[in-house]
Amino acid sequence: MNPVELEDVWLKVGRLCGLIAPIIVLPLILLSISYSPWFSWTRNALSDLGVHEVAILFNSALMIGGVLALIFAFGLMQILHQSKVGFTGTMALITAALSLFAVGFFPETAGRIHFYVSVAFFTLMIIS
Repeated sequence: MNPVELEDVWLKVGRLCGLIAPIIVLPLILLSISYSPWFSWTRNALSDLGVHEVAILFNSALMIGGVLALIFAFGLMQILHQSKVGFTGTMALITAALSLFAVGFFPETAGRIHFYVSVAFFTLMIIS
């Protein structure tokens, strides 16, 4: 496969991942919430779902979202890599996607690392 064909594949796969990510991830997070009658938007952080009975569902949703966002960002990089602002924003998105995966991989029970990757995710998403 030549470089032009490979770039086209990244664009197509990245576009698909960008479309399906919210279709898969948001319902899984909402399902986690619906299975957690104790959860309150005003008293709990979403990360609290990652250490209770729905932990596998919630954390898996975050990790799947991170992988899909990462693939989307690599596809986006094919379009924006020639612009300094585009490249910088896409790199921030790549790092945010890795951070989202890490939030699911390191739940609150993992200690301070959860706090660091959560802050990184929210900060980098805004920047990207």
